[in-house]
Amino acid sequence: MTSGFDQGAFDDALDRIETCLGYLKGNELAWQTFHEYGLGTIEMPPALGEFSYSTPCPDGRFKVEYWKYPSIDTQAGWDSSPENIKAQVDGLKQAMDTAWRFGPSWANGVAGQMRDVCAQFTEPFVPTMTGAIEMMQARVVSQLELSVNDDWLELGGAAADWDGRFANNFRIFYDNYNDVVSRFGVFTGWINLGFSLAARLIAGAQQGAGKTADSLRKNLESQLDHWVHDGGDQPNEPGEWPPWVGDMASLVGSTLDLAGKIPIVGEVNELRGLYSQTTAVMQDIDDLTGSNLMPDKKAFAQVQRADEIYECLQTSMYDEYYLNYRAGMDQIDAGGAGEGYVENSFSAQGLLGLMDDVGSQFGLRPVPATNLN
Repeated sequence: MTSGFDQGAFDDALDRIETCLGYLKGNELAWQTFHEYGLGTIEMPPALGEFSYSTPCPDGRFKVEYWKYPSIDTQAGWDSSPENIKAQVDGLKQAMDTAWRFGPSWANGVAGQMRDVCAQFTEPFVPTMTGAIEMMQARVVSQLELSVNDDWLELGGAAADWDGRFANNFRIFYDNYNDVVSRFGVFTGWINLGFSLAARLIAGAQQGAGKTADSLRKNLESQLDHWVHDGGDQPNEPGEWPPWVGDMASLVGSTLDLAGKIPIVGEVNELRGLYSQTTAVMQDIDDLTGSNLMPDKKAFAQVQRADEIYECLQTSMYDEYYLNYRAGMDQIDAGGAGEGYVENSFSAQGLLGLMDDVGSQFGLRPVPATNLN
């Protein structure tokens, strides 16, 4: 299994989102300051030359250039001398600088906040998890299942002719041995399935969060490019990269459906053959995890302003991914409540209880540690 998730790329995308979100908020505040500066207009004295202002963005690609004079308050008695107008314009530029610099301050900490939100599902290294699961299946579960042999000592019918003090106890032990081995195979298979379902949720949440972060980064850079292109006019249309958000709730549902393929059992003889079903579920998980697990969320609003993009980031990472991921993990731990689900099968307490219930149906008759010679 491969997760298709790069922690370094995810962190870089969040850092870039924080940076660009601050730039975008700064652009909006500087634009608002520019357009709210005055109430009327006057003809600028030629001595002032052309108006020129650049936002103090440290990234030259996203510096916004203003080329037209703002409106200036022309109330009665206002000093319209070139010196006063120049002072007013200089004051405007300083006010725009101050407003723009508030943008990066406003966005400061967004990346760290999102890392904390996503840490539960981004920090696990899925290839290590799935490698351990596959090793457990190959070296423990399958060996327990494949070791079942009705005549494991190749005694033939010899044991039927035995008599003596412990002959009957030995025959019971011999006959029940295969059921005991099969039982252990199924129990370890259940445990391994629980880890597999958890790995599927983790891998899916990682893929979704990584893809959403990258799409939001592209969206922000597109918005900033529009600002530069429009030269101080606030863009009217969203960028050409609408943010992508995955449908984590749908992934949780399909993952829990996989657990339903393992039926609850009541009789010992029904335990046999479940290994092949567990293996089939793991193969399904293996096939899907190597590709794109996360389905698209069909409807998500276009975003354009800094506040809208921040809300989209927070909603997708926390509400869509984190909360649905936690709900899925809690459901795996609690078990299902309907036909086809093993209730409490993947929690430690529930699994031990189930093992005790099934194990009480039969057991190996003890062969006394007595010297038979």
